[in-house]
Amino acid sequence: MSDPADDEAVATARRAVADAGERPERGPARVDLAVTLRAAGRSLEAAEEAGRAVTALRDDERPLAAARAQRLAADCLADADHHEDALGLLKRARRAFVAVDAKGPDAAGTEAAAARSLRALGKTTESGRALHRAEGGFDAAGMPVRAAICRLDRAVLLHDGGDVADAVELLAEARATFVAHRRPDLAAVCDFDLGVALLDVGQAEDAIERFVGARGIFTSLARRADHAACDLNMGVALAAVGRTDEARNALRRARTAFRDLGRGRDAEQAEHDLDVLDGLVDPDTAELSVLRDLGEVPAAVSDLAAGLTDPATGENPALGPAPDTTEPASPSASDAPSPAPPDDAAESPATAPPDPARAPDAP
Repeated sequence: MSDPADDEAVATARRAVADAGERPERGPARVDLAVTLRAAGRSLEAAEEAGRAVTALRDDERPLAAARAQRLAADCLADADHHEDALGLLKRARRAFVAVDAKGPDAAGTEAAAARSLRALGKTTESGRALHRAEGGFDAAGMPVRAAICRLDRAVLLHDGGDVADAVELLAEARATFVAHRRPDLAAVCDFDLGVALLDVGQAEDAIERFVGARGIFTSLARRADHAACDLNMGVALAAVGRTDEARNALRRARTAFRDLGRGRDAEQAEHDLDVLDGLVDPDTAELSVLRDLGEVPAAVSDLAAGLTDPATGENPALGPAPDTTEPASPSASDAPSPAPPDDAAESPATAPPDPARAPDAP
């Protein structure tokens, strides 16, 4: 069932396209409609509309804006798991960006987007290289937050490949940047992944500390699903150090939250973990979420990375990338980030990641 608010937003954007007619405003209006359709979860419709925007912008002799609309179309196709098609569009968009500025943020953004689809297609080595190139481009363009997102995503790939030590190092670097630039949402993602990595190498106490920190931030941001995922994985960590009652409470909280959110598979995972804790299931055969999902990051990253408009300015990709102008803020003595409005919309949808406690059948 569609969301009435989404339907109204799409209808408003369609009226703007109709009102633009054949005037120069038609290209940006179609980009806005594509962004609105994407936000409503209508990815393939969004890709089609972005394609129409590409044609309109080329007709108006705006090749750079047309390439940005092509990048948007590629992102929409990737949302729909049409990754081969997405890579084809990204290749063409990148040529246009490189012709203007080979080391600019637009070119870096296509590398980061390509990394997402490459990983989805199982090409992890190529994905890591694309992320490394994107990271360098964002650093050169003075966009440290976006560069740090690339480091975060590279850490995920390293962890998936069994290189936990290097993954932890990259996560720590990324987290420091997010704290300095007052991005508690992304710092929490790093804390969550650090918790998973630390638990993977047997440092359960340190993992618990990371999960607690991440959970607190997700709670302050009203991100209940991510909070529940922290409880789910923290339950395993607590059980590992013999804090059985606390583990049971954490798993029960996760189970309740996931049920309330309609996420049945995650609720079943919490129930399964409780059965393991109570001795009802052989631990040797248990697929605990923290062991199944090593290296995954919350949906926060894909949500942030998917944003093609600056929440502060409303700028869209047809009008150019928003600069990364956030002033560094000194972290507190506890090194805990303070909630603050996001700076620029992330340009790097490198992983299309699931929630931290994804269901077993999630893509």
